[in-house]
Amino acid sequence: MRAMQSFPAEFADLLTRQGRRILDGRAPNAAGAIAGDGRFFIASGIVARDKAAAVGRLLDRHVASHLVPLVQAIPPETIANQTRNYQERLPKTVRARTAYLERRGSKAWRAAESIGLVAILGSTSFRRFAEVVAGRTLDPAMGRQVLRYGPGDYAGPHTDHHPEDPRARDGYIDMHVSFGHADIAHQYLV
Repeated sequence: MRAMQSFPAEFADLLTRQGRRILDGRAPNAAGAIAGDGRFFIASGIVARDKAAAVGRLLDRHVASHLVPLVQAIPPETIANQTRNYQERLPKTVRARTAYLERRGSKAWRAAESIGLVAILGSTSFRRFAEVVAGRTLDPAMGRQVLRYGPGDYAGPHTDHHPEDPRARDGYIDMHVSFGHADIAHQYLV
């Protein structure tokens, strides 16, 4: 199989039939989410397996070398200074590699743009997919980030509540699209 050289212009071109049904608003439970309280939508099989593998290889070839470590461990004092049961106040914890695609001049931005990643994340169908799943219109000024989890990497429990940011204090949409491959034995969302 010939290696993928760039992302398609539209997110829709990566989708399976099931993914297209979600995009078109024809899938049950797509709008308003699933998983109990209506805040999460979790689905697998929405991106074609061969395309997901090709995208993973494309990202590895062009973007992985521009990712930087993102490490926020649990500060020892949050546990060591605890004097009563259940009083912990744990901050967000994470270990992964990342690139924030915010600065056009950065190496990560240029690499992502050269393979069409920036374009597909701004595509009409990507935005539409997120809006269908969220059940609401998205703010056009959105952030973009690449996260690459390796063996043992994680994002710990956290709220992602931003009361000091007027645009996000009442909530916001955080859409993650994961491109799994044979090296990934499992991913957990708790």
